[in-house]
Parts: sequence; C-alpha cells; structure tokens
Amino acid sequence: MSAIIDISKPIRDSIPRPSREQLSQVAEEVWRWANEHAHDLEKGDVSDKFFAAAIRITSSNLKAMVKLSAGYFAEVGAIFRNLVETCVDCLWVASFLESDTPKGIKLVENFFHFANFRFVETAPTYASIAKTDIFLRDISTPFEQTDVIEDCKKQTGTFQFGDSWRFDPTLFRDEKETRWLTRTQIAADFAQRHLNLKDAPYYQNLKSLSSFAHFDPAQISHFSDTLKDRLFDRSINNALGFVFDLLVYSYKRKNWLQPKDLLTLQHKFIWFST
Repeated sequence: MSAIIDISKPIRDSIPRPSREQLSQVAEEVWRWANEHAHDLEKGDVSDKFFAAAIRITSSNLKAMVKLSAGYFAEVGAIFRNLVETCVDCLWVASFLESDTPKGIKLVENFFHFANFRFVETAPTYASIAKTDIFLRDISTPFEQTDVIEDCKKQTGTFQFGDSWRFDPTLFRDEKETRWLTRTQIAADFAQRHLNLKDAPYYQNLKSLSSFAHFDPAQISHFSDTLKDRLFDRSINNALGFVFDLLVYSYKRKNWLQPKDLLTLQHKFIWFST
C-alpha cells in the first residue's frame, strides 16, 4: 500500500509541470509586482534604491527571456546569467547590510557611483566619434549638460574601484573576496536563512550559463528541440523563483506586509525547482 501524500509537503513526482502559457502569465504578474514595488522603494534611502535597481533589472531580464522564446536558446541563457548574477549581488550586499551595516552601505554607494566612474572613462569616446559618426553627427552635443563629465569626476573623487563596483580596497583585503565563488556562497547562505532556499545553486548556474554569454561550443550543443523547449520552460520557471525571492525578501527587510496576491503566485510555478 502506497503512503498517503501530505498535501502540505508535496513530492516532486506529484506536481504537474506548468504550461508555457501559465509561466508566461505568472512572469507578467511578477513583473508588474516587481515594478510597483521598485517604484515604492525608490522613494527610500540608498539601500532601498539598490534593492529597487536589482528588482527592476531581474524582472526586466525575466520579461526579455519570455519575449525571446525557446527559439533563442543561447540568448535566453545569456540573459538568465545576468539575472542570476544580479540576484547573487543583491543577496551578497544584503548579507553585509545585516552583519556589517556600514560596509553594506558603502557597497551600495559604490554601486551607484561606479556608473559615474565608468562614464568619466567612456564619455570622451562618445564626444570624439559624434563628430563624424553617421548616426551621431547631427547631434550638437552628446550630453544635455556640458559639464556632466566634471560633475561625475567630483562625485567619484573619493571612491576607489577595482575592475567592478564590488571591489573596494578600503573594504576588502583581496579582490578574491569579491569573486563569484565567494559571493555565491555568501548569497546562498543568506537565502537559506531568509528565504528557506537550501543549497541555492547560484554558482553552478553562473558557470553553466556563462557558456551562453560568450562564443562557446555550448551554443551549438546537440540538444533536441524537445529538450530545448523543456529547458526553456525550466529557465523561465527558475527565473521566476529568483525574482520572486528578491521581492519576498525585500518586503521582509522593510517590515512591510507581504500582499496575499503576491504570495499566492508561488503556487502557479514550481518554486523549488532550481
């Protein structure tokens, strides 16, 4: 006699696979929730704005994956990689905001100032090519504010960066402390504590999905069309889970009531299929 299944603890074999139409509908709903929540967060402090940016980016990645469809298998993988890394970065920073708030705040500030730092590096290029480039030559000035480069220089004057916004020599002794493996381990530990997500496979996902972000044999892999279709649906499902996790934690972090309509969405996709 087979054991009775506890409905509150379903086993994987008992759960039906959601259709692509269902996943697309849930992705649209999650995208809407994400953008409304991000709009509210953007009214807050710099940490709130950081979470808003992460939620907007991951939800946009999710929507782009759905729009591309299974026919663009490699491109979907490249976008999914960006989504996973953004999720990892958000939880990585969240762990510092929890355990070492000044360090977390400094990382968040670095995130926003790095854009100005990169702009100072690249802006002269735009200004020089605008004079002769077919697409840009009729623009009198490449920037609305002529003093924007100097303003950005002033804003980033006291900031120190490595190859990315993540490494600040005043916060970390070695750049190794900000590389994938360390960030994914910290993010996974944080997800287990706050999202009940055990052994989050962030590192494995980043390693495998990187094959689609570069010119790599994986882009001509010998997958059947059926397997590509299934893997596409699985990627949408898992991307939904990552965006949903960020939303749920963000409400928790702010001590805001998590809307019932948002929480019920977890029953419309396979939340633990990562």
